[in-house]
Amino acid sequence: SSSSPPTATSSAPAASAFSASASTVQGLPQELAFVSRDLSAVVQIYSRMAPYLAQSPQSMFVYLEHVVKLLRFGLDLEASIANSLGPDFIGVIVSAFESLRSYGHWIRHVDINFHASNQEQSAKLFSWLHSVAEVVAQTLVKEHPLQVGVSAAQFLHHLCCVMRPSCLHRLTAVGALRERTTVLCGSLRPPVLKPFLSAMAGSLLFPIVGQSTLAAENTSSFVEFFRPLLEKFAQFTSQDLSAVAVRENGIFLMQVFVDICQDLMAEGHSASKALFSDSFSPALPFLKNLLEKSFNYPDLLTTEIRLIRTLLRIMTDQQRLNGILMIVLNLLSNSARVQAILRDSQSQDIATLESFISLLNMVMGRGNTKVDLQPLDVVRLCINVVIPHASNNPDVLKASFELLYTCMLSHMDKLPEEAVLESTKALLVGIRTPHLHVSGECVRNLQMLNDRKRLFHAPAFKSAFWVSTLQLVLDVLIAKEHNSLREELIDLLFTVAKQDFQAFFNEFLPKYLASSSALTVEEKEVLRRAYGEATDYPSFKRNTDGFVDDAVHLLRSKQQN
Repeated sequence: SSSSPPTATSSAPAASAFSASASTVQGLPQELAFVSRDLSAVVQIYSRMAPYLAQSPQSMFVYLEHVVKLLRFGLDLEASIANSLGPDFIGVIVSAFESLRSYGHWIRHVDINFHASNQEQSAKLFSWLHSVAEVVAQTLVKEHPLQVGVSAAQFLHHLCCVMRPSCLHRLTAVGALRERTTVLCGSLRPPVLKPFLSAMAGSLLFPIVGQSTLAAENTSSFVEFFRPLLEKFAQFTSQDLSAVAVRENGIFLMQVFVDICQDLMAEGHSASKALFSDSFSPALPFLKNLLEKSFNYPDLLTTEIRLIRTLLRIMTDQQRLNGILMIVLNLLSNSARVQAILRDSQSQDIATLESFISLLNMVMGRGNTKVDLQPLDVVRLCINVVIPHASNNPDVLKASFELLYTCMLSHMDKLPEEAVLESTKALLVGIRTPHLHVSGECVRNLQMLNDRKRLFHAPAFKSAFWVSTLQLVLDVLIAKEHNSLREELIDLLFTVAKQDFQAFFNEFLPKYLASSSALTVEEKEVLRRAYGEATDYPSFKRNTDGFVDDAVHLLRSKQQN
């Protein structure tokens, strides 16, 4: 059955009744435990019904009203019996907040003028939103268990990200919380404060989504909100990082910045991104200073890298971003430091090194035009510093080959021929690495470079690597070093051989067989004739399979004898 729309005060009598009933049964913990479980079951049922209720606005409003009342009841009851059954009702409250979040996809499409022809329905909707915002606000400003505060702040963050601006700016409870941000920063615990700050940033940034220009009140409000966070970040970067508590505070601040950036990437308009970019730009020198002094603290560096990756998608201050990325490049170019990390095999340090390489890979991609790193510097970093010392660290090795491939694919026209040849050689040598996934990466990278850049068609490749590539691939196939890559290796062999099939059959194969001292002249001749001279791929693959199997059989029989 339907019920009247919830208002800011409509559920107060019910809440009082709930509190009174709690006090009368406080001496019956077993019965209260049953109540808690029953309430939890109801909340779970509501969550599962969400997709069906969303199809009926009337049913939706009835459901939402009940969930708000359930939250008020749970919060009041939890406060009344905190010393006995609080943990049971904490689970109920958390479940109720999560149930509300399950309707985020529906709230996204709702405006204050939604179904303007049905004013009663619009009034119900806004009344419910107002009630929910009040419940969340009361939860945050009062002392509640950590799990409850986290769930309330996460729901508020979700609400600020998905709700339409025309509705969000009319929720007075959200505005009141924003005005108390400074006070709450001193009272909320970090797991609650992080989503709360992201929510407050969203409540200021997202109301300008869709606007081509920034309203003065939006700009001034966000700058006023954001300034204390930047001041805290600047203070943190000047402190001694050896103290764990100091690093934890810095990590927390950077995680807040990351969350705001990710919200903007998902929901923000160019105007809101520009406002954040302008507001954060003064902090870039502090981030640069932090990066230079925190290489020995992997926990800190991991978060810094996440922040830099997200900033690259948001920021417009190209010159300062380039300065930060040059520090990353310089840190990696320190050969002694990289060797020490790879030699010591500390998992955190290696993960940091891999993250730095992945960051450069993202930057060097074709889609990123904000930065101006020199491709040649990055290629030399891979070939001369990382790859030679990463043979025992397959993840770092794979990331380095991926970076090398990205540089060649996106910047081959900017690289001197010598660098292209050195990069090609590195990828060819990488095929023989004992790590299967690294070898496969090199094979695929070479194929894609030929598909998109016609690498094997270049005269420099044919004169320098055509013969050695064919020999290397056949050696790997016959040695069965990576048998699961057999088909990909034969594909590569065919792609290289077809650049000059006549030379492959008449010159390369005879010389390749002649170089084997383990086979007799007759056996070499049999293998050569069996290979044939087919130039279509199916026949070439079938002949190569036969050639490799026969060669393996002959060589093994020689070894056994």
